[in-house]
This record gives sequence, C-alpha cells and structure tokens, in this order.
Amino acid sequence: MKRVGYWISEKKSKKLNFEDHRELFRKEGFELVKIDVTRELESQGPFDVIIHKLTDYIAKANDGYQPAQQYVHNMQKYVEDHPNCIMIDRIDSLQNLLDRNKQYKSILRCNMLSEDSPVCTPTFVRLTTKDVDVNRTKISEANVTFPLVCKPIASHGSKYAHMMSIIFNDEGLKDVNPPCVAQSFINHNALLFKIFAIGNKMFVVQRPSLKNLYPSDQETIYFDTQEVSKRDSTHFLNELDASDIESSPIKPDMNRLIEVGRSIRDTMHLDLFGVDVIIDSENKNYAVIDINAFPGIYERMS
Repeated sequence: MKRVGYWISEKKSKKLNFEDHRELFRKEGFELVKIDVTRELESQGPFDVIIHKLTDYIAKANDGYQPAQQYVHNMQKYVEDHPNCIMIDRIDSLQNLLDRNKQYKSILRCNMLSEDSPVCTPTFVRLTTKDVDVNRTKISEANVTFPLVCKPIASHGSKYAHMMSIIFNDEGLKDVNPPCVAQSFINHNALLFKIFAIGNKMFVVQRPSLKNLYPSDQETIYFDTQEVSKRDSTHFLNELDASDIESSPIKPDMNRLIEVGRSIRDTMHLDLFGVDVIIDSENKNYAVIDINAFPGIYERMS
C-alpha cells in the first residue's frame, strides 16, 4: 500500500474532508498519513508521496521566522534524503509564486505568451517606494496604464496578500503602498475564469470579478479580492455599469483555457494550482492575472 503524507491547515482539511476520505483512499491502495511538520519526517515515514500547502510557512520562512524555517527544512530534508518520494508541489517551484513580481515574470516565459498570441499577462512593474516621481517613471517605462491595480508583492503568507487597490490617475500614485506590483487593469465585463489544475487535469469555473473601469479623477478604491471573486459575491465592484451590460457576457474558449493551464504547469513545474484568467472585453485576448498554490477546489463548470 502506498503511503501518502499530507499537511494542510485544519480549516482546509475540514473543507476537503480529508479525514472522511481515509477509507476511500485505502480501498484504492493509498494510506493517508497526516504529517507533523514540527518534527523531522524520518520517524513519521516512509512516504511515497507528500501533498502539502506549506505556502504560508514558506513565506514566513523567507521573512526570517525561525519556526517556519524549521518546518520547511523538515519537509525539504525528507525529500532530499528520499529522492523517489514525490512532493506536490516542490518548494523550489512554489517560491516563484510567493513573490508576485517573480510570478508574473515566470508567466511571461510560458510558450503560449508569444508576441502574436491571444494570451498575455497585463503589463506590470515592481514598486518599492512611495516616491510619486520615481513610481511615475517606472510605470511609464513599463507601459503600465491607468487604471492600475496595486497588489502586495507577497501573494501568500498573510491576509494582506488579498488587499488591493485601484488607482485611476496620476494623483492617485500617492496611495501606492510598497512593496507592491502595479499592473494595468484590463476591462473584462466583471467575469473571471478560474482554472484548477490537478496534474494534467484542468477544471474551469466562472466567478464574479471587477466591473469595467476607466481612467478618471476618481479617488483610489481599496478592496479585498476574497470579497469580490467568490462564487456568491455581491460587491458593488461586481456590478457592471449600464453602458457595459450590452457587451456582456463573454463566452470563453474552454480549450484555450485548458491550454493556458497546461502551459503554466509545464513552465512553472506545478501540479496543484489555480490560475485566474480574464478575457479583454475589447480585443477578446486572454490575460493571466494570478496563480495560486493548492486552491480551494469545491466546484466545477459543467
């Protein structure tokens, strides 16, 4: 019988019903074993496969938090000592997701994002200061346009990873909160397509998203992505203006979305991840705007 070690938070474990599924896994020849990351893994093994969502601890380890560094070390050492053990996903692959600037640069390497491709990632730039003049220059040089979305540089590790802002004009650059990534906002008729990847299997669901926005003298808007992109979100930012309703909805090309997911899997060496994709309401191009490790997979598009 194959032994599958796993570590996920208690909250996620309950949502995925890991404990309830033990017998189902056993019938298929897999023994589920919950890993204690505070201890070395050698005495808890052997493991044929390790599945985990250690991203928050990896982010804290990168920030110098010693307990998290030890937890990550315990995982890494076991895989180093047992090269035949499959880790989903490898920590070095996850590192590219934790920093949004690195993440977007990695996306640019995907083979689907060639110059003449209908798939892109919005222009972006890393901002490390509140100096308006410096940021204005960086944004201009990177061809980032208003309105723009300011996202925390850290994509995991704290609740602030989901706290973002929309800046509509030059005056709003005073609201930049570094370190962050400023990314051009692309109008997409308030529709977001989430690709859930499990190995080479891709599943797509549709979610609410931000309504169409335009450069204006409007003051900066702050929002939590977890409030605007849930299945049942009813945030005011989800409501399309009357002038935009006639161009909605946008019907996705499911094959293209699946190709996007597989291209990202091949480029970033991931097996359990989610991709957020929007479709430009004007030119119908597909834009990859975020990648998440081990997302919540609770629904699928029929």
